[in-house]
Formats: sequence, C-alpha cells, structure tokens
Amino acid sequence: MTVIWLRHRRELERQRDLARDVWKWCLLPFVPGLLATMAVPLLHLPPENWMDGASIGVSVILLWAAMFYAVWRLNKRGANKLQRQIDELNSMNRESP
Repeated sequence: MTVIWLRHRRELERQRDLARDVWKWCLLPFVPGLLATMAVPLLHLPPENWMDGASIGVSVILLWAAMFYAVWRLNKRGANKLQRQIDELNSMNRESP
C-alpha cells in the first residue's frame, strides 16, 4: 500500500509542479513568435501609418496578455487543487499505523 501511495503522491507533485511552471514551458515559448508576427506587418507600413498599426498592435498584445493571464490563473488553481490532494494523502498516511 505504501509504494502505491508514494507513486501516486509523486505523480500529483509532478503535475502540481508542471501546473505551477506553466508560464515557462507553455506560455513563454509563444512570445517571440507573437512579437515577430506583429512586428513584420508593422515594418511594411509606411512611417506615417505606424501609429495606426501600433495601436492595433497594442490591442492585440493586450488580448494575448489577457489570454496568457487566464491560462496562468487556471493552472495556478489546478496546482492548488493538486496540493490539497497531496496534503490529504499526507494526512491519511500519518493517521494510518
């Protein structure tokens, strides 16, 4: 029973750690591509239209930032739920002889 409990707890800890670090392995790799995707059309605009393109770019960046924040918050919530499960397992293990 102890081996199964330890494996389950380790798996929950692994999932919790991945959920906590979602910005490193999931969100951060998107940033260079998103910035390049937005910069290239701006560079093809004549200089007098840069402000129009920049205002659209800021809007898009804010939209992406909101989506990144939502993904981060959802994963943080999931990590907290996993931590509660780990805590429950730890307390059950302490109670059993």
